[in-house]
Amino acid sequence: MNTPIFSRFLVLLLLVAGAGPLPAADDRAAAAAKLEALQAEIERVQERLEAARGEQGKLERELRRVDRDIGRNSRELQEIEQRLARTQERLKALRATRADQLAALDEQKELLARQVRAAYAGGRQAQIKLLLNQQDPAAVGRVLAYYEYLQGARIARIDAVESTLTDLRRTEAEIGKETAALEAARKVQEQRRDALLAGKHERETVLGKLKAEIRSSDRRLGTLREDEERLKELVTKLARVLADIPSDGEMKPFNALKGKLPWPAEGSIRARFGEERGKMGAHLTWQGVLIDAPEGRKVRAISHGRVIFADWMRGFGLLAIVDHGEGYMSLYGHNQSLYASVGDWVEPGEVIGASGRSGGQDSAGVYFEIRHKGKPVNPASWCRSSVASR
Repeated sequence: MNTPIFSRFLVLLLLVAGAGPLPAADDRAAAAAKLEALQAEIERVQERLEAARGEQGKLERELRRVDRDIGRNSRELQEIEQRLARTQERLKALRATRADQLAALDEQKELLARQVRAAYAGGRQAQIKLLLNQQDPAAVGRVLAYYEYLQGARIARIDAVESTLTDLRRTEAEIGKETAALEAARKVQEQRRDALLAGKHERETVLGKLKAEIRSSDRRLGTLREDEERLKELVTKLARVLADIPSDGEMKPFNALKGKLPWPAEGSIRARFGEERGKMGAHLTWQGVLIDAPEGRKVRAISHGRVIFADWMRGFGLLAIVDHGEGYMSLYGHNQSLYASVGDWVEPGEVIGASGRSGGQDSAGVYFEIRHKGKPVNPASWCRSSVASR
């Protein structure tokens, strides 16, 4: 690890953390800006470390770029699919409206046709004929009122037909517009799928080169130790920055949820907290759990909190960290895509990502940790007995 770089990084973070309390007027905006500044500095530190590692660092930088591209395309693909579903629902509703309008139009046309036939059957100047045949002045008044009513009914029926035709034309235009939008979205969807597939192929190539670069178990062990140490550094720095950022007044006590929390994703546990990592020994153990899950499975926040980190980190891929207050944080790694941004408040069960293989994993899953004041705790003690609980 490059100690001078991390020393300068630590000084910067202490300066940021010691900047004093945030203005009350826009606490959330200031908090997000502060966390984003920290994330940007972490990015610069990562880049300098990668540059110092030569070919291995170059491949790690390439892996980061590919993972981010996959994450962006995956997120955009999901947004497009949601938009397609909404468009299809609108089209369904519009077609139902059109069917109702056509039925109403047919009924109005039939009623108008009856009135026209009745008028035709009465012959020309039927109103004058009836008036001339009346002897009683009161009857003449009733006849005039009757004909006035008939004329008004005909005009109202014609107006109703014209109004329905106008509504029908508007509905047809909306259907045409939504259909065109649907087709355009489907084309973009195909492009995003192609880009996602190409990104996954590119990642396989990069991973092959990276594994060839880190052949020996000693070197692999050293990399894992570095990754673990850097995550510990990150969590510590985040905690310092959070000390000056006001928390949400609606935040529920996290420690009261022990044993009741849901797991972040459905699946079986591949690696458990405290188990030895692989066969490398040297007392390197899992600080969280690794959950088997196919690519794209929903990853959910386990409790109410604020996203304090959402970016790529070596060894963990696309990583989200949620602060739950009282020194508790939950970490979600190896995501294919992240849906929450730094500063976002999330609710229990809210989707914040999708499971994946980012960070150089051979198979898809979710890496999950819970930490208290920077120290990892066993997630199995905090979450319900079954991982596949949803």
